[in-house]
Amino acid sequence: MTDNAELIRLLAQRAPGQQLQFVLSSGPAPRLGLARTGSKMPLDATEGISGTVLVGSDFTLVFCAPYDPGAMLAALATWVRQWALRLPAAAALLDAGASRCDPELTGSALATELAGGRLAIRRDPQLWSDLFRPDIARTASVLAACRPGERLWFWMAENPNGDIQPLLVLPVSEDPNRDGMNALIAVAEAGAAEAGAAGAVATGTAHATEDGSLQFLSPAVSADMLNALAAWARCNSGVYPGLGRLVGCRLVRLRRGLAETVIADPSLWSGLVPPTTPASEAESGEILSRLTPGQECWFWLTGKAPGGWFLSLADTAGDPEGADFLARVAGLHRRFPDSHSDALQGILSKSADGGLVFVTARPDRSDWPALRRGLAERFTEAAPALAAAELRASGPARGER
Repeated sequence: MTDNAELIRLLAQRAPGQQLQFVLSSGPAPRLGLARTGSKMPLDATEGISGTVLVGSDFTLVFCAPYDPGAMLAALATWVRQWALRLPAAAALLDAGASRCDPELTGSALATELAGGRLAIRRDPQLWSDLFRPDIARTASVLAACRPGERLWFWMAENPNGDIQPLLVLPVSEDPNRDGMNALIAVAEAGAAEAGAAGAVATGTAHATEDGSLQFLSPAVSADMLNALAAWARCNSGVYPGLGRLVGCRLVRLRRGLAETVIADPSLWSGLVPPTTPASEAESGEILSRLTPGQECWFWLTGKAPGGWFLSLADTAGDPEGADFLARVAGLHRRFPDSHSDALQGILSKSADGGLVFVTARPDRSDWPALRRGLAERFTEAAPALAAAELRASGPARGER
C-alpha cells in the first residue's frame, strides 16, 4: 500500500504547472503512487501504468503515459471509488484527464505539447459523477471519531423543510485542501437547490473541546441551523449513534475572525445521550472500569496537560501492534505540546489480584508516586488500584517506537 500521508500532502500542495511522477497498478483494486520528479516512487513502476501528472491552471490533473487514455481514466476512477470514504483528498482526481504520450516526452516539452493542443486530453465526467455524495453514515462516523483538538471542515444548512441532510463534515487532516469537502458541498447544494429545501447555508471549521463537545465556527451560522441539527440528530441517532456527538454543540458566529455570538440551547438535546469521545478522560474511565484480570490496553500518560494529569487508554483488540495508537499519540503530543518532556506510553495490564501495572520502556520516574496519586484523584472508581499501581520496565515493543 502507498504512503497515504505523502499522497495527501502531494495532492493538497499541488500547484498549476507542477509535474509529478505516477504509478497506477492494474487489477480490480488498483493502487496509486505519486512522487515529485526525481524522487523515489512508493510503487514499483513495473506494477502497472507509469508516467507524468501535470497540474492545470484550474488545479485539475492530467495523467500522461504511453497508454490508452480511456483505460487510464477507468483505472483512476476505480482507485478513487475504493478510497473515497477513507481518503477524502482523493477528490482532487475528480474531472482528471488523461493523454497518451511518448514516454520520452517529459518536463517543459510535455507541457508545451499539451498547452499547444498537440496532445489530446480525454476527460469523462460520467466516471466521477457518483463518487462523492452526502452520506449520513459517513457524517456520523466522522463525528464519532473526532477527538479533542481535531479540526473538521463543515457545511451546514437551515433545512426549513427537513428534506435534506443539514450537516456535512470531513477531517481537515484527511482533506487539507478541502477537495473532498468542496465535492460534497457541490452535490449537496445542487440537490438542495433542485428541491428548494436548503435555506441559508454556512461553511467553516469545527473542533471538539476537551469535554468532547463540538464547536462550529463560521460567520454565517444561525439559531435555525442549530434547531435543524437537533431535529435531525433526534430523528436519526438511533440508527447512527455518532450523531449523538452533536448533543450540546455550540455554533460560534464570527465577525472579522473573532467570536461575535455563541448560539447554544441545551433544551434542544433533552433525552439524547452523546457517545463517549475518543481520546478523552471519559473514554479512559470506561476502559479502566471494564478492564478485567489478565486484560491489557494501551496507555499514554502526561502530567503536563492544562488540567494536570491526563491518561489516554485504548483497547489493544483490533490494534495489536499499536499502529493506530501511535497515530493517536502523535495527536496527543500536538494537543499537549509540553508533554514531550514527560509523557509515558506502553501497556497497562490488570493482574490476577486486581492490581494495575504500567509497563513502559522508560520506567525511571522519580515522580511516579505523584503521578499515580493524581490519577487516583481523577479516576475515583479505580482509585485504590491506581494509588498502588506499579511502573515496570520493558524493552521497546508494541506501542513504543
